[in-house]
Amino acid sequence: MLLFGLSGGLIRTFELRFAYDSFTGLAPANHILTVALYLVTAAAVVVCLALSMRGTVDDSSRNLNGARLPLIVAAFILGCACAVDFANMLRYDEFSVIEIIMAALGILTAFIMVLMAATITSKATHGLYATVAVFWLCAWLLILFADNAGNPVFGQFWYEFMAVIFSAFAFYIFAGIHFNKPRPRMLTFTAGVAVFFLMTALVGPVLAQLLYKNEAFLDGVTSTGQLRLLFALIYIMCMPTLARRVRHMPETPPHAQAQAQAQDVPDTAEEEPAAPEEPVAQETSQEPQEEGETDL
Repeated sequence: MLLFGLSGGLIRTFELRFAYDSFTGLAPANHILTVALYLVTAAAVVVCLALSMRGTVDDSSRNLNGARLPLIVAAFILGCACAVDFANMLRYDEFSVIEIIMAALGILTAFIMVLMAATITSKATHGLYATVAVFWLCAWLLILFADNAGNPVFGQFWYEFMAVIFSAFAFYIFAGIHFNKPRPRMLTFTAGVAVFFLMTALVGPVLAQLLYKNEAFLDGVTSTGQLRLLFALIYIMCMPTLARRVRHMPETPPHAQAQAQAQDVPDTAEEEPAAPEEPVAQETSQEPQEEGETDL
């Protein structure tokens, strides 16, 4: 999917420049670059669907420690994006409830990524923590919808929109693994499609900003948005390794196992001494009677 995403990002770069008007930002219908990007998108979805039919991805050679550094880097990237969002709200004195919620959930998600990286080789469970990122993506999705509700050019934002949607599905299905509800086929499909849209929405505008600055077709592209996309991409790339970690964990948490063992110990202690006491009492009661009969 990285190759499909890179190809889509390159096509997206030239599409933003040549398929959209430099002054108005409007796009003509059925431009050759737009059609080419649609074909690449359809091919990527078909490939993801074919890969999902295989079930799980072979990750037997993956090392759990290999995901520790990417998670820390992703947490740092998301933390910087949320800090910039808070700084912009204070600078322009524009406070929105949903934006404050999204920034707060983003900081909490970054902290959870550090926690997951620190305990990646332990048996600690992250089921509840893994769901926080889903709420963060939902808040981001609401902001994207509110910002682009009046935009007549659907092609300017729909790749980022689809990237956030499929990332939310992938995050949600991955969180289900921690609750003993794995869906490997759905995770393979949603994560693969999310990687394609994330790469397309990330590479295309970034290269367009480097090559063509201050153009109308780049309206709405922010550095914090690109950092958030980069975080989601790194986290999804680490999911196969993290899923392998969950599969090697016991089905019940360690504290539940300790409680079960503590409840089993008294029961065995009461049953074992009860069996040998009765025959011993009978033997001792019979021995004096036999000795008394021989004396008579």
